[in-house]
Amino acid sequence: RSDKSNARLKRCCATVLLTLSCLMYLKLLKPRQHNCRHHGTHHDIGLLDVFGIGYLCRVMLFMNFFWSRPPSWGEVFQVFCLIIPGTLISFALKRDESGHYTLGVDRAPGPCGPAHFAGSVLYNTGSMLSTWSEWERFKFKQHFKNKGRLMTTGLWSLSMHVNYLGEAMLFSGWALATQTRQNIWVPGVMVVAFVFWHIPGLDEYLAAKYPKEFPAWAASTSKFVPGIY
Repeated sequence: RSDKSNARLKRCCATVLLTLSCLMYLKLLKPRQHNCRHHGTHHDIGLLDVFGIGYLCRVMLFMNFFWSRPPSWGEVFQVFCLIIPGTLISFALKRDESGHYTLGVDRAPGPCGPAHFAGSVLYNTGSMLSTWSEWERFKFKQHFKNKGRLMTTGLWSLSMHVNYLGEAMLFSGWALATQTRQNIWVPGVMVVAFVFWHIPGLDEYLAAKYPKEFPAWAASTSKFVPGIY
């Protein structure tokens, strides 16, 4: 986590890979074409397009402004070469009546059904939690009085890993809005990875870095879901 070498190159590679993944996802979505007397044939921008573009913009913001360290080369390969493209391909798959999968899930013009509405609520709530918590931590660390201190206030007083909670909610809503049942694997794998891998490793790192503040914070704050875990 302390390796900040080649930061610009790592961020540049991750940005290019993320952009290509998002463009691929938007291309794979099934277009909703309309004929217009004045402008000819055009495509609607649907709910799933907005989700993809919104996610791209969020990660770009975090990586280039909020996060003090760049992604490691391992993260560039695992996350930006494999995990994110694989997830977006899954979100662009549609299962037909015979059980076969084809690329081209229908775009939704807006929250037009219960799944789209519930997905929008989850996506936007998760996006807000993740973005606001990262902003709080960024502003906290910018103040010279907080140098060497652990962020435990604001949303971080509700959950020790509120940014992870936001990501899990965001992808749960996105998977729900695709109306493809099998896409539940995405938030499912994400939650398992957070609970059994990322959170224990990060807690060990924070406990070693902030030995005075971490124990009290861990004793009074939920690790992931407030009031549950």
